[in-house]
Amino acid sequence: MRGFPISEYSGSNGYNGGIEYVMPFPSDMSFGKGKLKWKDVLSLNTFVEGGKIQILEPDVGDLERSISGGGFGIKLNIPKSKPWGPSYNFAASFGIPFQGPPPSDRTSGILYLSGGINYY
Repeated sequence: MRGFPISEYSGSNGYNGGIEYVMPFPSDMSFGKGKLKWKDVLSLNTFVEGGKIQILEPDVGDLERSISGGGFGIKLNIPKSKPWGPSYNFAASFGIPFQGPPPSDRTSGILYLSGGINYY
C-alpha cells in the first residue's frame, strides 16, 4: 500500500485494491536524435489504494487493520533505439496515507523509485 512503509501490517489473510489514472505528458515537443516526443515517453499518474487485513486467531493487542493511501507520480519509458538494443523505464511515485493508524515511521508520505532495462 503506497503511503505506508513496506510490510506495515501482517495478518492471516487480507485484500487490497487500487485505481490508477495515467495521462501522457501534455507536450508535442520532440527531443533527442530521433523523432521521440515527450508525450510518447513521459506520463503522469495519480492513484488511490486501500486494503484490510484479518487475524483469524488474534493474540492480545492484535487488531484487524484497514488502511488506504494515494498519491501521484511520473513515468519515463524510453523505447529501443535499435532492434537488438535495450529499452529503459523509470518511475517515481509519492504515496500519502489517507486512512488508518499513523504509519509506524511517523512520516506523512513515502517516495518510491523504480527502474529497469529490458532486452526483449
